[in-house]
Amino acid sequence: MTHAYSDLYLDSAQDILGHAFDWIANTCGEDVAVFCERFCQSRISAMFEIGYPKYVAGCNGAELVNFVMEDLGLPEYTCPQEFYADRSPEYWAGWVLAYFQWKTRFSFRTILQRVPVEKILGLYPTGHEQAVRNVADILSEWMGARQQPENDKEVK
Repeated sequence: MTHAYSDLYLDSAQDILGHAFDWIANTCGEDVAVFCERFCQSRISAMFEIGYPKYVAGCNGAELVNFVMEDLGLPEYTCPQEFYADRSPEYWAGWVLAYFQWKTRFSFRTILQRVPVEKILGLYPTGHEQAVRNVADILSEWMGARQQPENDKEVK
């Protein structure tokens, strides 16, 4: 299967989206579902989906959030850019979502329309102990993901 972008960027992409979700929810106190909607509305998500290096390897989670805000013409967050070694459920949800998008090439919008972030967060109690491939299989079932993704772009 062809992935959305090179696997060389995957670990970084997962970490950045995980930190973005964690930072927006646990440092800034915002609803991660609201951020997901903004992320999907922005041009940043489309560039992340194809592995644009600035977004999958060249920033941290807080910077990604603020790139989204800037793209949408909204005020940036000024919360301290602190990231913790402990992984929150929100971090895990972003980490899994980045993997699933990379693996399936579905757009974030399509994924989150079919499987809202709250449902991904609901997998955390048992899912964070599983291999990410197993969690991706669950998400595929929930999506009915046997269809061809509309996002057929790839960065090499």
